[in-house]
Amino acid sequence: MASISVARGPVSTDEKEDVNITFEDQQKINKFATNTNKLTEVEDEIQSKKKQLQNLQDAADELELADEDEAVPYRVGEVFVYQTSEEALKLVEQTKQSLEGDISLLNKDADAIKEILSQLKVQLYAKFGNNINLEMDED
Repeated sequence: MASISVARGPVSTDEKEDVNITFEDQQKINKFATNTNKLTEVEDEIQSKKKQLQNLQDAADELELADEDEAVPYRVGEVFVYQTSEEALKLVEQTKQSLEGDISLLNKDADAIKEILSQLKVQLYAKFGNNINLEMDED
């Protein structure tokens, strides 16, 4: 068994508390850290998809103002294909629906991860109390 000595605030070395950490405790701490990183990645992906969705909405607004017969470039992968504005608008709407579905799935993933983190927090705070900090830093 490993022990960890943690001081709270400006205290002398006599006031440190020794806390025994079992292998299971270390596994829970590692699982918490891993899930915290996953949550950050999922939230970053959600923000990226929301930005893409906003860009598509802006493109759709512009396409609605264009002439119906006017050929507009539509990006497919790394190339641009010329479509009529009506066809391009349909493609933009399909892409928007796909992104909205992706965002919905990512939100479900984030909720599942938050539930796991919540359960781990309860377990770890119950054992370690104020000797452990599980709050995410706001940068």
